[in-house]
Amino acid sequence: MKPEVARRRIEAFERRFGITHLIFACHGAFPLALTPDLLYKLWANFQRDIHGKVLGIPWVAVADLLLSSLCDEVGRELYEMDTAVRNSLLNRLKENENFGQLRINELSDFLLFYVRQQLQSNDQEVRDFAQAQRWTALAYLRPNEAAQELRSALEQTYQQDKSEQLRLVSLVETFAEPLAEFEPLLVYAREIGKFKRSDSAIAATGVSQELGQSSQVKTDDFSKEVLDGINPPSNKEPRENNFVRIQTVILTIGDGDFERGFPVIAQIWLGNERFPTQLQVTLPPTDVYSSYCNWQSYYQVCNEFSHRGLVRVEGYSNMSFTELRQLAQALQNSINNWLNSESFRPLVDLLYRQLSSTDKIQVLIVTKNPLLQRLPWDLWEFFEYYPKADLAFGFLSTKIKQSTHSRNKVRIFALLGTGINVDLDISLIDQLPNTESVFLVESSRERLNDQLWDEQGWDIFYFGGLSSSDSDDNNGEIRLNSTDVLTAEELKFSLKRAVERGLKLAIFNSCDGLGIANKLADLGNLTIIVMRDQLTNKVAEEFLKHFLSAFSSGQSLYASVREVRERLQGLEDRYPCASWLPVIFQNPAEEPPTWQGFLNQGVDNNKAVNLNQLSQGAIPDGWQAIRGETRFFFSDPPR
Repeated sequence: MKPEVARRRIEAFERRFGITHLIFACHGAFPLALTPDLLYKLWANFQRDIHGKVLGIPWVAVADLLLSSLCDEVGRELYEMDTAVRNSLLNRLKENENFGQLRINELSDFLLFYVRQQLQSNDQEVRDFAQAQRWTALAYLRPNEAAQELRSALEQTYQQDKSEQLRLVSLVETFAEPLAEFEPLLVYAREIGKFKRSDSAIAATGVSQELGQSSQVKTDDFSKEVLDGINPPSNKEPRENNFVRIQTVILTIGDGDFERGFPVIAQIWLGNERFPTQLQVTLPPTDVYSSYCNWQSYYQVCNEFSHRGLVRVEGYSNMSFTELRQLAQALQNSINNWLNSESFRPLVDLLYRQLSSTDKIQVLIVTKNPLLQRLPWDLWEFFEYYPKADLAFGFLSTKIKQSTHSRNKVRIFALLGTGINVDLDISLIDQLPNTESVFLVESSRERLNDQLWDEQGWDIFYFGGLSSSDSDDNNGEIRLNSTDVLTAEELKFSLKRAVERGLKLAIFNSCDGLGIANKLADLGNLTIIVMRDQLTNKVAEEFLKHFLSAFSSGQSLYASVREVRERLQGLEDRYPCASWLPVIFQNPAEEPPTWQGFLNQGVDNNKAVNLNQLSQGAIPDGWQAIRGETRFFFSDPPR
């Protein structure tokens, strides 16, 4: 199509539908080809300009664009724009100060994540199409990488698959503008296209002459002679990352059950924005909990375990680790199938589009459902792609006014009960640098209370010993000595005074601590680490050793716990599922504690979430939208 014809069609489109439709068409011109699903997701995710101004594009713009003269239907639910139309629309987008190169970069990131799963398809045509879309994104985002990959693909198809080579040549010609600095690649594509009906020797001669080389270039050497000239420009600076890192993702799960499903509000807090991006999705009915129950029944009674305080159940002596691992794998598969469901997928797509593998990501799940807290959410395959992401359960509670203490040592109060290697715990804590530690072994209630009320205050409270939770995980208890137990409700009163005097972190290295964490959630400033199920002494000892080492070396709390989980995986030949046990409970309105913060030598870079915003928007209340500058993404078009 001639540029003049393309210009007239675009003008006619704008006259008929208006400027917002035209802006949407400019965004729709970025992918190499369009499907209704892809175009709808573009509409859902690009409703603002780069300055945050709402564009007000109606959802019907998806159908209006596909059915207009700007698009041609080339297959079932598959559409393309003529190259002249596409280039004209993209130029308008780049030249508009409200979009520019930043928006092109955003579209590139979006498209890369959109095609992720299609690249793994068993259908060759689907993979080829996804790869073409991927190269489209790379051509604008990382042209060096796109050129090198296209070069490699052309080398592989040279003298082997002419039809595939011609397909690649057509793609290169389409990317002529973003790959303008890679002249040898473009010349090659142009000449192959010119001689596509001739044999490759003629094509090679044509290319050689075009490059001003000897016409005696041998056909066998053609790929190396020409394609070796495709090198990244030495003076090209890599683009800066213009995207604000997502620091916190909060998933608030509303009332529901495993038979009906759960409504979910997701909030994505950006580092320099006062308001979150918000998305409403649904977790559908699932068999996840039955898979969990099958796994846990084996986990608790497998005869190789000697959990702290566990009473052996007779009749299960023949249970094997193999069966337990099979049930664990079934549970992991069930969780990932659930979190990849169609009604939850819009959130997953958004996270993959927004997040970088270098981001430090805190994922907090806010729920009052104890069954959901029992699930090992850290098995979500999302965490495999983001090595600096980790999970916590969030609770909403009023922050307690705290006094401040200026000191150059971290104060640790360790309460040690029965049934553990007391000497090892003391040794691991006592060897920490810049610390002042106090230990109580098999303490009485009175001595414990006196220490928690210490006027100097504490930074960390540690409990090692025996504990348990009640059946609904709303309360729990710890065993002080061979005769006395203390409920979490009773412990909370003394801990509250310690929190008022600066206590930030409580660690319960003991069995089945979810009820303890839930009962202590009222202490809004306190971040809590517990074990979600039974554990052996060996796992408890390895947890303490590796957590203290990582945390005291300056790693964040989240990174430290993730490192511990990865370390515990090395024990799972003898202690299956050990890495599932540690879990963080944190108030999203409170900054996670850091070792440097205890020493008053530094401040954590993570910003605490605004509690007022969170309490208004994160807890479902008839699913009312947050007022203000919140963005919404819908899984289906509004009716």
